[in-house]
Amino acid sequence: MVSISLVIPHTGDPSRLAGLIRSVSRIGGVSEIIVVLSSAAPARIPGRRVRVLYQSILRYPGKGIAMRDGYYFSEGDVVVYIDSNVDKPDPRDIVELYRPILDGYADVVKSGISRRFQQIEDRVRSLLTKLYPGLGGIEHPLSPYTAAKRKALSTVEWEPGWGADIAMLIDTHVNGFRVSEIQTGLREKPRRVYQLYRESVEEIMNTIVKRGIRDNRIKNGEADNIVREILRGIGGEA
Repeated sequence: MVSISLVIPHTGDPSRLAGLIRSVSRIGGVSEIIVVLSSAAPARIPGRRVRVLYQSILRYPGKGIAMRDGYYFSEGDVVVYIDSNVDKPDPRDIVELYRPILDGYADVVKSGISRRFQQIEDRVRSLLTKLYPGLGGIEHPLSPYTAAKRKALSTVEWEPGWGADIAMLIDTHVNGFRVSEIQTGLREKPRRVYQLYRESVEEIMNTIVKRGIRDNRIKNGEADNIVREILRGIGGEA
């Protein structure tokens, strides 16, 4: 029987997790739920099935650190990452996220969207398609909702911040794992305005071009120009 670990990286007030924990606790067949917090302050997390970890490096933004730590300390054959800010979490959507792995059709599955990074998604998808044509069919490469086999995650060179999701996508793909995408209702809660920070975009773009250089898909000079062009207009030029 395949064991499933749910990993929830979280920053901010842990009390905001109550609704999500109630939702994911209703999913049958999940062997563990792991919440990774970015603060060292003691926190009370609802739910008897929940294991709480604290980031090994207390850095912000440290999403990649939280994702890596969740992987290291989980035990499941499949690790499922759920954004703690998910809007109206439906257990059925989360099950659908990892179902293609259980059915033998994929090794890594992405779904849902990141409202935080929608402004740059088209540019990221275009660059990703240019460097890695095999990922050209991924509509939402910056989605924070991902399920992956443990052996696929063993090939990831983890990024500490916002580049972690795209790093996971590229590294598993280039190591021969089957990457797929499905449509679900998973997405971040709507806000009046999502502030797009230049530093966040820079982390994402540098993650892509660093791997492009590593995999001989792009040269250093071209990489610098690409990052500079995409960063133009987002808090100034690189």
